[in-house]
Amino acid sequence: MNARNPVTQTSFERESSIGPGRYEGLLAPVESLLGAAVGSRTSTARRLRLLGAVGRRVDSLFQRRAASFRVAGAGAAALARRERLRGLLDGADALWARAVLPSLRERGIAIHEWGELREDERRALAQIFIRELSPLLTPLTVDATHPFPAVASLSLNVAVLAREPRTGAERFIGIEIPPTVPRLLCATPSARLVPVECVIGANLPALLPDLEVVHHHTFRVTRDGRPLRANGVANGLASRTRTAVRLEVDAAMPSAQRARLIAGLGLAGGDLDAVTAPLDLAAVTAEPLARLLARGRTGAACVRAGAERGGCDDGGR
Repeated sequence: MNARNPVTQTSFERESSIGPGRYEGLLAPVESLLGAAVGSRTSTARRLRLLGAVGRRVDSLFQRRAASFRVAGAGAAALARRERLRGLLDGADALWARAVLPSLRERGIAIHEWGELREDERRALAQIFIRELSPLLTPLTVDATHPFPAVASLSLNVAVLAREPRTGAERFIGIEIPPTVPRLLCATPSARLVPVECVIGANLPALLPDLEVVHHHTFRVTRDGRPLRANGVANGLASRTRTAVRLEVDAAMPSAQRARLIAGLGLAGGDLDAVTAPLDLAAVTAEPLARLLARGRTGAACVRAGAERGGCDDGGR
């Protein structure tokens, strides 16, 4: 790699060759987007678009300017930027919980956890999982003989801690969710939406029949650089081999599981962001929420998974 070539340079090399003052305004566009989303007169549809834009902008910052936000070995300016960014992420989480979700419910659009579903809805989603989701999922065990998987940049993943019933030995298993799978699923035409990771988590016994699931949580990795993208997720070999620069996890993930991911990805504790909103808000706020709001109704039939991508089927897309 030629460190003088701007095409092949990583963000670390670029940062070291450019004065620190140039990046002090990196977070201003994110603050502007979030400020517009918080505005009292902002519509729900616009809030969704702005929150999605916040997510994409933060992804881009870490892909292009990673050294400006990484804490390990950083100076005071980088530490301040990282704390400032964490404050913005907390603001996005709060806006999602306190404003967006209630507003969606008022319009007949609800996002549910698995435990909030009716039994008939669970059965329908379990059938969708068996027929359409499980063939797309490859559980990868991490142990002394199996290294940590090369997780694709910006992909959504499920980290599973499982136990051998006979020996009691624990296994860490990573499951990458393909970008072709819709971010939100529904089993009925009532716009009762369920994050795909909830459906996968509830049906892990069918995917791992010989193991007892102890717990499962979602995570997402951002890698340095911006390789070609397909369906919103970086693809190609570079998306798996570039240096990991950021780890996002479900805020409920236990500390031991967080430490395992940090070590496996070669990161430091300061590179982790724990969030309460669903991971990858840019994908969550895109479809089917945007289309349902645009129609002013609860939608017809929701897409399940696989080839029919993108949320809800409008019958004439």
